[in-house]
Amino acid sequence: MQFIKVRITQRPSPNTTRSNHRRASTCLVDIPTSTTASVIAKFNELCKSSQLPCFLLCNVRSLVPKVDELTATIKVMSPDVIVTTETWLHELHHSNLINISGFSLHRRDRPIGRGGGVCVYISNTIPSKRRLDLKNPLYECMWIWSRPHRLPRPLSGIMIAAIYNPPDKSSQEQKDIRLYLIDTIDVVCNRYPDCGIAILGDFNKLDISDLTLHHNLKQVVECTTRESSILDLIVTNIRKYYDSPVQNAPLGTSDHNIITWVPLLKDSRNHDLEDFPPKKKCAMKLFPKSSVDAFGRWTYQHSWFSDLAESPSPDEMAESLTSDLKSAIDSFFQTKTVRIHNTDKLWMTSSIKQLIVERQRAYHLGTREQFKHIKYKVRKAIAERKETFYRENVHNRNSNPRRWWNLINKLSGRSTNTTTPCYEDEDGNVISGLNLATRLNKFYISAASDILPLDNATLPAFLPAKQESPIINTFEVWKTVQIESS
Repeated sequence: MQFIKVRITQRPSPNTTRSNHRRASTCLVDIPTSTTASVIAKFNELCKSSQLPCFLLCNVRSLVPKVDELTATIKVMSPDVIVTTETWLHELHHSNLINISGFSLHRRDRPIGRGGGVCVYISNTIPSKRRLDLKNPLYECMWIWSRPHRLPRPLSGIMIAAIYNPPDKSSQEQKDIRLYLIDTIDVVCNRYPDCGIAILGDFNKLDISDLTLHHNLKQVVECTTRESSILDLIVTNIRKYYDSPVQNAPLGTSDHNIITWVPLLKDSRNHDLEDFPPKKKCAMKLFPKSSVDAFGRWTYQHSWFSDLAESPSPDEMAESLTSDLKSAIDSFFQTKTVRIHNTDKLWMTSSIKQLIVERQRAYHLGTREQFKHIKYKVRKAIAERKETFYRENVHNRNSNPRRWWNLINKLSGRSTNTTTPCYEDEDGNVISGLNLATRLNKFYISAASDILPLDNATLPAFLPAKQESPIINTFEVWKTVQIESS
């Protein structure tokens, strides 16, 4: 144990004389210093308290039909930021179709033509804001400023960029994209000197050597993302806080692997319950074929109504039958408790989720044949469940308009909870409620402020029509229609 000399003095008050202050300043106390191991342990403890986001990068190749599987994958991997490329979205696709509960959605669709597009989901636990001032209409790129809580020093925030670079771009267009990225990062670094940068997306043939050279960035993806190529990249300056990216099984029919990027000191935390709706527990019976056969043999061999006296009443017989059947069902068929997410699609089942987990496990074990087999089973199970759901709930829809409207809302992803509209003014203040209504009212009044109000005295008096209103006869209308149609 080492000691250092520390002088402890009392802050002088206006009534303290110089001699008393000099006498008090001579008090020296030995304070033990911490060893190197304790300092490192304290540093590690502080680092563990930081909450860096977990990233998931995926080239989905059409997002709308894969939202269900993406939602199930998110619940398994628990990422905080999901970047998807080749979403193939356009303005006719409403955001309610691709919303995921607990995440805020940012999308950048290709304005002209088919394909392309990027989409970013950010957890509601992370404050984020899309930087529209960095947008360039020529490129499929989107910038989002995020400020996770308790970032490690000296990070002031993380600028997240999602990009998709089409493979058919010319050399000059590739150069223009590189210059755009370099200039944009310059603007970001000037605005936020100590910020982290994470650029994720499908770069295809884009050469990023100039980009990494200018800003001390590093491309961290070393595993193949599509067959034997590395097309989906993560370019960042915060690689020292993160582990190496890991490849996972592709999403649905996509030929790009999912890439996950996890911090080195990731908390074993879960998202807040407010962001993920609570799970419902539902008890269900299992009916395997062996149990069904055993139950059938029991019904044939069982002595019915043996506990009743002679000439029992119909009510007693019904009660005895119900009691015996209930006891037998509880004995032969086990009860299983299943958790149901409120955010799951109506056709999503626990068996499909289990198949997705098995597919991920087979992919990591390297059993290619088993992975392809389970991947096919996942696609087949989702397609069959959707077809069954459509036949039972949509095709043979109920004539009750209220139930049909509720089903439409659930299928389209529209939330049943009404949200309060809000608006961010020029100073960054969020306005809602009565203040927002008052501001809107003043704005609409100001639009007509230069128009003088009408003077009732100058308006002409009401004059009745010279002719009386015509009387329409049903037969005459029918006769006229017949003549016109002939």
